[in-house]
Amino acid sequence: MTQQDTLINLIYKSGAVSIWDNRKGPVFWYAAGVPGPFYCNTEKMIGADAADALLDAINKALAEGGTALEKQARIKTQVMAEYSRNDDFRTLVKLMAESARKDFAAKPHFISGGERRDWIFSYPVAQELGLPHVTMFKNGEICFDPDGPHALQGKNILHVSDLVNNAASFFDLWIPILERHGAKPYGSLSLVSRGRKGMDRLEQAGLAAVSLLSIDSAFFQKSLDNGLIAENQQEEIELYYDSPRDWAKEYIVTNGDIFQAELLEEKSRKRMESFFAGDPWDLKSLDENFFTETAKKIGVR
Repeated sequence: MTQQDTLINLIYKSGAVSIWDNRKGPVFWYAAGVPGPFYCNTEKMIGADAADALLDAINKALAEGGTALEKQARIKTQVMAEYSRNDDFRTLVKLMAESARKDFAAKPHFISGGERRDWIFSYPVAQELGLPHVTMFKNGEICFDPDGPHALQGKNILHVSDLVNNAASFFDLWIPILERHGAKPYGSLSLVSRGRKGMDRLEQAGLAAVSLLSIDSAFFQKSLDNGLIAENQQEEIELYYDSPRDWAKEYIVTNGDIFQAELLEEKSRKRMESFFAGDPWDLKSLDENFFTETAKKIGVR
């Protein structure tokens, strides 16, 4: 079995990829404020229960406060404890470490990871490579391994993450934090990328960008070939990649109930409200009555 087959099978086995039921809904809402037929929670590749428990532990470690070094110590202890007992977790990290060794022209001196999901993979990848780790927090704090070097200037920093989507956190948070310490990452290593948008953005900024698996049209075709999804699911997702607006016309327009607004958590609901307020796909011109009535139903005027 190839590395790609291993990762694809694992992503479905763990439930890290979800595909909506277009007969009942609801759709998934992406950070860009648009809907789609699938979603990827990359951290679940270590096991859904393990990922949920680990994220809860990270949240609690952050909530306890203290210095950046104290928070790092608590978080790293939780991550590495799960890593030591989880076979799927170790398989993924070993594949990422192998990529770090062979897929980058320059050898890294530091591994960096940012709050929160990055840490699930950045800490064990750093340990697997025998490299010091740089921990970054969304509030701008940064800390280093207590027994490692603390000077970043002139060093090769490889940022390790679970997922690259549009790379917003990379440019909004992690690069500026590192630049305040006289450094910047030379590369990005992610377990999964969602298409090319974020990867292209990183490469255009001069960074080497590597992802072990890309969630794209080829991924879903391979999923179909491996018997992991049905043909009608692959056809719908292919339509989405060809034209999100045509996908919406086929599967969403005329059926406002499919949004199930009452079931959405706050973040998804805000994305949905933003979508209907701005109408970025010009759905109103396809069916004004559908659009107006659905917008009213969810409280957007």
